[in-house]
Formats: sequence, C-alpha cells, structure tokens
Amino acid sequence: MQISLDCQALDTIGNVFNLGVDFTPKAVSERDQILRDLKVDSILLMHGRYLSIEDGRMTLTGPEYRPVDPAIASEDQIREVFRLNSRADRKKPVSQG
Repeated sequence: MQISLDCQALDTIGNVFNLGVDFTPKAVSERDQILRDLKVDSILLMHGRYLSIEDGRMTLTGPEYRPVDPAIASEDQIREVFRLNSRADRKKPVSQG
C-alpha cells in the first residue's frame, strides 16, 4: 500500500519548494487515518527521509506529521508566509495596501 501526494513545502529558512510525499501504511486502518488527516489545503508539520529523484524532485518518505501548534503560528499566518515567499520576485517590496 502506498499513498503519494504532491505539495508545497516550507523549509526552516523560509524557502518554498515542491515536494512529493510518500506514505507506506502497514495496515488498512493506518491508511484510512492518513487519508482522513490529509485534507486539501491543510497545513501540517512533517519530517521523514528526503530523497532526490533523477529529475531533481524532492520526495519525503516515511513521513511523520502533526498539525501546527496554534501557539506557534496560525494557519493564516503560515499561508501568508507561503504566499510571500513563493513570489517570483521576492526583492520587490510588498504593498501594504
């Protein structure tokens, strides 16, 4: 059994990059729990083993994950970091409009 997904990731210094994530649940119940937890547009902290595929694509295998502690940052704050740091030209000032 394998669950694969593509997502955007944010590293510890704020770089945004595309990431593949591969889960290999050992039981149907584990698979079902992963599928319940992984919602479209969700924000999760993940760690595992990183692999680089031939085309340079990064994949996280055997990941462990958990929700972000709201005492650290809200999902809205994290989404704003993704938005700002994934801009094509990060050197331009952001309008405070």
